[in-house]
Amino acid sequence: MEQRSRDLVQLATENQQLTALLQLTNSVPTGSIPAAVIGRDPGSLFETVTINRGLSAGVQKDAPVVATADGFQALVGRVVWSGPFTAIVQPVIESSFYVMARLQRTRYDGIIMGDPNSGQLIMRYVPLRAQEEIEIDDLVITSGFIFEHSLMTSSTRRSLYPRGIYVGRVNDLYQGEHGDSIELIVKPLINFSQLDYVVVLPLSGQPDE
Repeated sequence: MEQRSRDLVQLATENQQLTALLQLTNSVPTGSIPAAVIGRDPGSLFETVTINRGLSAGVQKDAPVVATADGFQALVGRVVWSGPFTAIVQPVIESSFYVMARLQRTRYDGIIMGDPNSGQLIMRYVPLRAQEEIEIDDLVITSGFIFEHSLMTSSTRRSLYPRGIYVGRVNDLYQGEHGDSIELIVKPLINFSQLDYVVVLPLSGQPDE
């Protein structure tokens, strides 16, 4: 009876996850590819995630990856390698991940960078004037822009992500190291330790060289 009870709980959980995946699939662009997570990096910070779809299903390198979190279409990361039947996804919390982002409520822009040591994100280059308007738990979304800044080299610029994908919520803020901007600590919406299903979006742009 205990085993049956556990099986029913597991079945109910999987049903909820699949329902959320179906709803997400219906809301994403044509050509998006649903996939299941079949592996994680053995480290506790999950530097990579492996999914069960690859080139044969149309998964391309650098394609954005999303999942459902708290009722939002949330950014998981991007495909960094695609084989015939599987692909590897770099999560947003990984240190070399970059994406242009925007505070949804106040419309201030910045760039999101991963911080694997904390499992959170850092939003840099937000204007100083935003300090009085930003509130804890403000939502952060992708802006759809390509990041260009004198402090960043061309090798760190990334492909264009679709505008309006949810990334996380503001957890803290402080003045940037150069004194001309503020930096935000952003808690990602995705819980990577519980990630089971994702959707790979069509490429909206290529990385800049």
